[in-house]
Amino acid sequence: MRKIWQSTIRSKDIPFWPSFGYRCQLIVVFLIIIVLLIIPIFTDSETFQIHIVNAQVSSSSTFGNNSTGDTKQWIDKLNNVKIQFSNVPKTPVVDAKTQLKFVIQNMTNSKNINNALARVVITTNSTGQMRIFKFENISAPNGNFNVNYFFPDTGIYQVMTRIDSNNLSTLGSFKVDVPFQPFGTFTAPTYSFTLIIIAGIIIAIVAGSLLLVLQRRQRISR
Repeated sequence: MRKIWQSTIRSKDIPFWPSFGYRCQLIVVFLIIIVLLIIPIFTDSETFQIHIVNAQVSSSSTFGNNSTGDTKQWIDKLNNVKIQFSNVPKTPVVDAKTQLKFVIQNMTNSKNINNALARVVITTNSTGQMRIFKFENISAPNGNFNVNYFFPDTGIYQVMTRIDSNNLSTLGSFKVDVPFQPFGTFTAPTYSFTLIIIAGIIIAIVAGSLLLVLQRRQRISR
């Protein structure tokens, strides 16, 4: 009678509860899923910030013939002014800083036109939709200024500038080609990339700790 009662208890339906090793695997998978869900959020927000705040403006007197980019020139014969333009690096990279350099000079004596106020407009239709980026009130006390810009996509960009100085007002336009980079580029670690590294380290630590506990329990049970 006792044997029949024991066999009846063993044959009862017992609520399912996974083993400790299986639970460890579920926790690791759950952490990986959380990281994969969080990464696009930070990546998209960071890209949005880069495309909105995509330029830094500075003016300095360090512009010279040491530029690594090809210098282009816009001639305004009516105002006897020439605008020199170059971009560094020579081949711009998507989402990487490109320095756009401008120098305003008198055509007669090739001297810089001082105390100028500039405006830069960058347009592109590379994605099939016209996009415009504007930078205003750029001070050029020594006749030159720089714009640090992050090109968001590949394609042809038109860089236009308006220069005002005393009774002078002139316009210039230059073309910049951002080529397609099939293999991408290596840039400094971003905020989202740092988060990915930290999350990966945490997952590795948690998974390693769970495996150690699992191995220890298996040894004790033996």
